[in-house]
Amino acid sequence: MQNCTLCSNQASWACTCTSEYFCKSHIPFHKTSHSNTQDEPQDYFLLQSLLTNNSSILYSKLILRLSEISSCKSKIIKKTSKLLSKIRSLSSASIKSLDSIYSNYLNLLTTKPLKDLENSLNNTYELFNTIPKLKLPSELIDFYTKNYAEKVVFYNGDDECTSLAKEKKLIFQSHSCPILSLALSSDNNYLVSGSGDYTIRLWNLQTQTQEFIFKGHSDLVWGVAISINNKFIASASEDETVRVWDCDTKSQICLFKGHEDRVKSVCITKNCKNIVSCSNDSTVKIWDLDKKVLVISMNGHKSFVVCLALTLDDKYAVSASWDKTIAIWDLENKEKIGVLNGHSDYVHCVAVNKDGRFVMSGSWDKTVRIWDFTKKSLEIVFEGHNGYVNAVDMTFDNKYVISGSEDMTIRMWNVDKKTQEAVMNGHTGFVFSLCITCDGGYAFSGGGDCVIRRWNFKICGEDFQISGHSQNVLVAGVNENKGVCVSVSNDKSIRVWNLKEKKLEDKLLSKSYHINSISISKDGKFIISGCSDKTIKIWYTESKKVEKLLLGHTDEVTSVKLSLDNTFIISASSDKTLRIWSLENPLDIHILKGHLKSISCVILFENDKKAASGSSDHTIKIWDLKSKTLFYVLEGGKFPINFLAITSDYQYLVSANGSNNVYIFNLKKRVYDFELEGHGSWVNNVCFSKDNLFLLSASNDTTVRIWDFVKKSQFAVLRGHSQGVTSVIYSPNGRNIVSASIDQTIRLWNIENKQHIRIINGHCNSVNSIEFSCKDNILVSGSSDYTIRIWDLESCEEVDQFADYCLIKDEVLNRQDVRPLFVEVTYKK
Repeated sequence: MQNCTLCSNQASWACTCTSEYFCKSHIPFHKTSHSNTQDEPQDYFLLQSLLTNNSSILYSKLILRLSEISSCKSKIIKKTSKLLSKIRSLSSASIKSLDSIYSNYLNLLTTKPLKDLENSLNNTYELFNTIPKLKLPSELIDFYTKNYAEKVVFYNGDDECTSLAKEKKLIFQSHSCPILSLALSSDNNYLVSGSGDYTIRLWNLQTQTQEFIFKGHSDLVWGVAISINNKFIASASEDETVRVWDCDTKSQICLFKGHEDRVKSVCITKNCKNIVSCSNDSTVKIWDLDKKVLVISMNGHKSFVVCLALTLDDKYAVSASWDKTIAIWDLENKEKIGVLNGHSDYVHCVAVNKDGRFVMSGSWDKTVRIWDFTKKSLEIVFEGHNGYVNAVDMTFDNKYVISGSEDMTIRMWNVDKKTQEAVMNGHTGFVFSLCITCDGGYAFSGGGDCVIRRWNFKICGEDFQISGHSQNVLVAGVNENKGVCVSVSNDKSIRVWNLKEKKLEDKLLSKSYHINSISISKDGKFIISGCSDKTIKIWYTESKKVEKLLLGHTDEVTSVKLSLDNTFIISASSDKTLRIWSLENPLDIHILKGHLKSISCVILFENDKKAASGSSDHTIKIWDLKSKTLFYVLEGGKFPINFLAITSDYQYLVSANGSNNVYIFNLKKRVYDFELEGHGSWVNNVCFSKDNLFLLSASNDTTVRIWDFVKKSQFAVLRGHSQGVTSVIYSPNGRNIVSASIDQTIRLWNIENKQHIRIINGHCNSVNSIEFSCKDNILVSGSSDYTIRIWDLESCEEVDQFADYCLIKDEVLNRQDVRPLFVEVTYKK
């Protein structure tokens, strides 16, 4: 254990800026000396707990706060003493001056010649000012009446912060994934958005606040619509369902199942009796809202149907398809009555103008087209976009068509002149959705940058945006006295909110707190996590807190592995180094250098005598841990190495990399052997079965693949995740596979029938790392939401959750740009 720098007692705290250690007794003394010596604002340093007992940590924190109060009292007394000393000095000078005059007059009493006394009194005058009424200066009053203890109340985690945002009417968090769909209420007072984060959000445009988050979909929300009476919302999702939500009760009131592939778009009829949806199953379906049943499924397209629009009289529907056509449907007779041909690539979006005369379409051929609905003929082709056109609409006066594209622009097209009127820039990601207000003066757009932007047609530019945090909020601090709220998010920002005006005041650069990698001790007593904040955290399962913090890496920690005997940790980092940490002596650190770029992964093998690391420099390095030296290098091809796995006999090493293939190396010969082809994107993770006969791979193509390692061929493909798969492992009994994904879910698969058994929800950000604990059926997951969660795979229920928000709060409160928001800070000159 580490001893105190000032005595032989066990250290309980470490100062991160002086690298000194202190026991409970010396914490107050160090704090005082620190604030007296540095030129920065007082108290800008962080004391990090080294204790392993939760009660001791709390006791030390209490001691620290008591010392802060004592220090504040001492400073007030000291300043008061100085002030009294100055007053006495000034008073003494005034009295001394008057005493001198008084003495002169006393001397006149002894003057003998009357004439001399008369001359002195008649020729010399002493005019005495009226003694002014002495008022205490406002500065002095302020000093002694000031509230020296500002109370900051913190809210921890996604649920508490969401409740706080609702209570204070702040838009803490916008969507955390691309905004795929938008719909405006008929009175322009409300906006509905659907996103890749599986949620639907209702925004009050009058108060510029988030009214509610609708949760229920288990996959991307591709389409949203709001009824003309503003009573309910319909949504279309990748989970193959259409859902209906009550705007008053904020609850799901209907679930329509029937589509056999992702549902891409949804509309509500003006009489609020039917919902019309389209899907990648090539159908358009009509649903009865009252009876909650499917009315009819209409076929006619030869490929995915991705967008849908209704005429104002509800008589017709228009659909866009990847068969490069636009179909017109008679909703009364429930049949297709026309086809619009002309696009040379997938038609991705479609809209109908207010009077039903025109159909607008956008395509992956990068054009926007206007069609005559009655004649079913092409009228105008607008060219100018440099990317796929994903969204299109027309102003209510029929003068302009507005389009959004993957070139990240919103474009305005003049219908009469048949020319481009304006290009509006602002989005930093693909534009996926847009809608126009009833008055035709504004458009709202959503895109891959997770921001909803409002465009003013008069200025042809952006004039407002709904842009809360784009990732989950970890902690939020509120000072009611100052009217300030500070929110900290994983999107690398700290946001400052004005509680009175309900608006964002400032955005400060910060860092993320993603958990990139976890490793569990064999006895299950502690968990190691490698984090994006450059730290390695040691969590004890009993206290559910970070008991030790390992500092040293200068960039994010990408991978951690714990030795079999629990004596050391090896970590990989984007700072191009590996570090070996002794758990018996925290100061015993060895740094392994050699990689030229970020290191993505590290594994231990041969009873922890050797390590293998993979890097963005395209190499795999084998290290001798006894001598702490590089053993040899394997050339991994021309692609970054993402993950490594090794057979139990140490004969083969497998790498997951950016080539879309799995590379296999023969360790005995120290050469590349063969590769497995099949994935459509980067391979993120690999894992061997216990008998080394099969290999699992996880990819950004959203699949998990099982490979017959002996036959060197693909055995099966597991599909279900909607975003990249980050991690995959076999269950201890070998009967199941578990995968984790950017889509925030964990999936349990049956090896025998190659189907997923359960979807495990709970994390609110990407799940990056999974491992089984020493107990069967107990799974541990680490996520970008800053939590480590424990799952019982029999029930698929969460049984525990670790998240030490105190570390973040302490760090944030000691920032020079945050602390003054809550308390006044004096800079020394």
